[in-house]
Amino acid sequence: MSFRDAVPFDRLIPGWAKRPAMTEVARLRDSTQILLPCSAVSGLRADLEDQFTVTIRTEDSRVRIIGSPTEIKGVNDYLARNGVAVA
Repeated sequence: MSFRDAVPFDRLIPGWAKRPAMTEVARLRDSTQILLPCSAVSGLRADLEDQFTVTIRTEDSRVRIIGSPTEIKGVNDYLARNGVAVA
């Protein structure tokens, strides 16, 4: 089989070409970071850094918690148990 006879990629995986790329990027970003006001994590920051493998950056009046999807899920659960609402 030559290159000219090959089946186009979008025919091998139906809908591949129609999938919006921004949705995938947004979902990945949402699963790897949490953005909160600084006041939301006051008193919890040291515990977060001790219990989870995350990077916590302060940006203006917000805190960005960055980590793997597994770590972010754990952080999300931890914050919820401590009364911090994460959207």
